[in-house]
Amino acid sequence: MAYIERRGNNWRVRYKLPNGKYATDPDKFSTKTAAKARAEKIESDQREGTFTDPQRHTTKVGAYVPGWFDRMRFETPNERTKRSQWRVHIEPQWGHREFRSITRAQVQEWVNGMRDQHGSRTVNAVYGTFRQIMRHAEVDDYVVRNPCRMIELPDATAEERKAATPLEVIRLASAVGPFFPLVVATAYTGCRWGEVTGARRASVRHFRGDNERRKGRRLYIHTRAEAGTLKDGKPRKGKSYRDLALPEWLAEIFDEQLAGHDSEYVFPSMRGKALRPKAFGEVWQPARDRIKPGFRFHDLRHSHETWMEADRTPEVLRNKRMGHKSGKMSQHYSHTTGDMEEDLMTDLTKRWQASLSAAGVDDWRRLWVPGGP
Repeated sequence: MAYIERRGNNWRVRYKLPNGKYATDPDKFSTKTAAKARAEKIESDQREGTFTDPQRHTTKVGAYVPGWFDRMRFETPNERTKRSQWRVHIEPQWGHREFRSITRAQVQEWVNGMRDQHGSRTVNAVYGTFRQIMRHAEVDDYVVRNPCRMIELPDATAEERKAATPLEVIRLASAVGPFFPLVVATAYTGCRWGEVTGARRASVRHFRGDNERRKGRRLYIHTRAEAGTLKDGKPRKGKSYRDLALPEWLAEIFDEQLAGHDSEYVFPSMRGKALRPKAFGEVWQPARDRIKPGFRFHDLRHSHETWMEADRTPEVLRNKRMGHKSGKMSQHYSHTTGDMEEDLMTDLTKRWQASLSAAGVDDWRRLWVPGGP
């Protein structure tokens, strides 16, 4: 049963719920005819069993999602990732919005905005989580029609990986002040964010003895990042569990970095804790926008791989250094040698020295401002 009543200058519709209580349609009507038509539509839907409570459509996305997470059975790492996507990207944009107020055009505008700030893979992953939320909301009758339809997404497969020159790395590193060693270390080791920021003091080791292949200073990789949280143990890919040779000059940078603080981390935050992306981004993004717009921190890793390819570093060593797993059978019977790593250290040193000369300095310490940018 539904009826209409006048409220001020408008008309509203009241309808009976299955529990016997009455609810008010969220829409207001300027004419009696329009309100009466709405009441008749509600009664018709109730008789046919297709009626859904319009009040559900006024529910805010932020009120729906916590229960949605509780009902879904994600694998633990996947849940951490989705919760991080919700907290960082989705909730600030949609958490305060009613389901009925979200349009397809607004979703497309949001996706376009993310494309200006993030890589294609990140944009697609975040949108995928939001679309999943909206799809379940539609099934639960919170949405009449899912606005996540016919959305144009960036082509992640066609995304061009950007690489920096050694001189650009020098300029980026010197522009981020106390994080100079972090930028240089990432570009010249090819580590992922979670690997380099998770490195502890014990991760930097000096191997001695008869094993020529592992002799010298090395960085031991044993940390990964999951949704912004550092995890000790095996990195996310099997071959990522590795140790990396360091050129002598880079080992010196590590030594001076460690001598400058007492944190357990090699590259800590200004408070000595694990460095978080948001804190680093406050320094990195202005420097990046000024020196190499659109260049991501992860592109330092791509730069390292590009340099090795240009220097014709053997594929087996490239895969080992980057933590890549090769599907080629020949790689199962190939191993890195001391000569291979020595040649790579020589090539990286040449690039480093050339970048210092191009920057007009002969000592990298002149480019590093430990106290701040």
